[in-house]
Amino acid sequence: MKTESEKTSRQLYYELLNDYGWNLYVGFMLHVIQQFTGINIIQFYGPAIMKDAGFGGDSPSELLYSMMFLSTVNTVGNFIGVSLSSKHGRRELMLKCTVPMGISLLIMAGAMIINAMGKGGQMTGWICIGCLSGYLMFFCIGFASQPWTVCGEIFPAHLRGTANSITTTTNWLFNYLLSAVFLLITSTDTGKIIAYIILALSCFIAYWFTYIYVPETKDRSLEDCIRMVS
Repeated sequence: MKTESEKTSRQLYYELLNDYGWNLYVGFMLHVIQQFTGINIIQFYGPAIMKDAGFGGDSPSELLYSMMFLSTVNTVGNFIGVSLSSKHGRRELMLKCTVPMGISLLIMAGAMIINAMGKGGQMTGWICIGCLSGYLMFFCIGFASQPWTVCGEIFPAHLRGTANSITTTTNWLFNYLLSAVFLLITSTDTGKIIAYIILALSCFIAYWFTYIYVPETKDRSLEDCIRMVS
């Protein structure tokens, strides 16, 4: 019988799909959901989002400073997320952060509706910055690294590289697809509002999926993590 190191790529993929297909599905969906919560869209199109919400007017400098502030929030949030992930469970952090993420995006969509009606202004812009700050902070704590961590814990050691190659490819593929589709959807004011509402709903779907399908893997052995997902 062949040892694990002697198995071909084809055999590894077969074993992964045949014996650990559900584990792969959970890892796959965590990365899909991570993209659908809108993190890369917000990072890519942050200035346009804030302008749509009424912040900055025609002043590029105000938009630039606001993005520098949000980048700082993102950095601080990542440091907090790393420190908390070693003290709290992966599932716990995802569950606690996805709902506030969705609420932040819904409020931001509301600010855009007010601005589209011509009743906004600088106030809706500040609301947008507050919502984006809250969203980024909660995302960094609960959903930035946790899907990657979970995917490193729910596969046998000899299949981890193969499985993570699939989940990582999924992550970047949906990153590209959503970024491209976002440009098409947001060509109108109505499309922009609908897009952010969809992203908000995706955060609530992330909560549901995590609650139903993702077990707590903190302080569990690799065998226990694999078995709990399977």
